[in-house]
Amino acid sequence: MDPNPFKQFEQWFQEATEAEPVLPEAVSLATATREGRLSSRMVLLKDFDETGFVFYTNYESRKGLELAENPNAALVFYWRQLERQICITGTVSKVSREESEAYFRTRPRGSQIGALTSSQSQVVASREVLENRFQQLLAEYEGGEIPCLPIGEVIDSLLPPLSSGRVGPIVCTTDSFTSGNPVAHGSLNGFHHDRHPGSHLPPGQQSL
Repeated sequence: MDPNPFKQFEQWFQEATEAEPVLPEAVSLATATREGRLSSRMVLLKDFDETGFVFYTNYESRKGLELAENPNAALVFYWRQLERQICITGTVSKVSREESEAYFRTRPRGSQIGALTSSQSQVVASREVLENRFQQLLAEYEGGEIPCLPIGEVIDSLLPPLSSGRVGPIVCTTDSFTSGNPVAHGSLNGFHHDRHPGSHLPPGQQSL
């Protein structure tokens, strides 16, 4: 394996995009409240480099609220076709407003409208309410640019006080790579990497 875990991730991720037929960028994101109550869900990796791994979410979703009070998180990638997984732990920080807006503009128009339609992780009265709200916004922004709202901004008091802002990147403190070994009948090989707090460059690796 490459002594630089980011380069190793890049290699495995590229191989996963060629081997996995559906969403190789899907990753489990685990967060916790200040008291340590855990939750997890699948998100999509949107970017990565040696500063971290970037995903996007609404700041007022459950994961957004948990990360606001407890920035510690974990990612787990699993690629069944390759019999590989990568576990990453670290702290999460917000990307810039400019990065958030640039990402928002890459989303399909329907997806942009959908982001403004409802509050993530909140109870809605019915599906009909969401569909009516979606159609209302679709008509309102027909032919125009759909806003990526900042925190607290509302449009005609119709939108809740939230944004389409995003959270990331994860700055890793540990990386763990595991791979199925058919010769050893499914035993795992890999390495575990501990990064010194505050460092963006890998100080080394430790074989498992």
